[in-house]
Amino acid sequence: MTVNTKATYIDVLTVKLTASLGHDLPDEVKVIVNGNELAKSAYTFINGIVTIPAGTIDNDVIIEADGIIQVYDITFNGTKVSSDVADSITYGDDLNIVMTVSPGYTLLAGSLTVKVNDVVLSSSDFTYDEGSKTIFVSYLKINGDVVITAIGIAGDVTVDDNGKIATVVLGEEMINDTVDNKNLNIDVSSLRNVTDVVLTETSLEALKDAISSGSVETISVILDTAIIVIKLSDLAGILDEDDLEELVVSITPSEHDIAGDGETVVQITVTYAGNRMTVFEGGLLVTLDYELPNGKTSDSVRIWHIVSDGAGGEIREALDCTYADGAVSFTTNGLSKFIIGHFTAEPVPEPGPSGDSGGSGGSSMAIIAVIAVIAVIAMLAVYFLVIRKP
Repeated sequence: MTVNTKATYIDVLTVKLTASLGHDLPDEVKVIVNGNELAKSAYTFINGIVTIPAGTIDNDVIIEADGIIQVYDITFNGTKVSSDVADSITYGDDLNIVMTVSPGYTLLAGSLTVKVNDVVLSSSDFTYDEGSKTIFVSYLKINGDVVITAIGIAGDVTVDDNGKIATVVLGEEMINDTVDNKNLNIDVSSLRNVTDVVLTETSLEALKDAISSGSVETISVILDTAIIVIKLSDLAGILDEDDLEELVVSITPSEHDIAGDGETVVQITVTYAGNRMTVFEGGLLVTLDYELPNGKTSDSVRIWHIVSDGAGGEIREALDCTYADGAVSFTTNGLSKFIIGHFTAEPVPEPGPSGDSGGSGGSSMAIIAVIAVIAVIAMLAVYFLVIRKP
């Protein structure tokens, strides 16, 4: 950069330098007066400010400073995805990253995160070509360290145009690869907008074989903000069918008149062949992300299941739950809508002036009145007994 200014012989000249975008200030500058470069000792350059003392300037002054172009770190975090991307990028360069996905896994745009200078880029700020598995980020978007996170999803996974429904096709090999402690993780949590997970007929056929071998006992459907664990014993009836159909697990925000102010309603459904499954004898373990409101504590969190009252209406049925690490967990044998809220204890009345709990002494007066009435009745009863005695 070059700064031109004017000053008189008796002036102290102070000039603040500012680096251009993508550059840092240099460690030193060059000061030229009347065509001659001043010695470094004739001025100071501290924290971007050039100071030339009075009595130094007797002609035109030129301050020259060459900004240092910035170089940013690149960090790549891949799960079942790898890349040979360089570890740095220079300001003004576009970023192209070619990735390799492990066999049997899918990498979708929704499971990619690009962060620049600690700010997550929106999907419109970079492009991803699914065919070539390439991310492109224009130099115009790069002004700091870059962190790319890419998460491969087990199976052949597709998402609808709205980004809400993920269809998962799993083969037997992929099931064996993703089983941990006899639990099969169907993890689409990297697809942050997905609310419905569809297990195709092919997936259920592979799951059926895994059950018969004893390698799988539960499946965990993992969404961005929820997890539902299903015991396969509760699916035994449908998996015994010759012609299997789709199984859909859905967890979506909802609402209900029975919910109070500040309470959260969630709809959880499991459907098979388009029919809703409502009873799970083995019990479903559900975990839902839940941020505590201001003024609330973890020990006050409660879960209620909205169930039929047997007379055409609906009531709230309390369920045992635990709250930890920003999520509430509970077990249920049935599915419909659930309310997340808080238990509020009833206030204890303040003691009254006379020391009783009524607050005004009214209760004591009522008790005295009742005792008086009982006494009168007792006296009358004695009187009638006396006059009737032969």
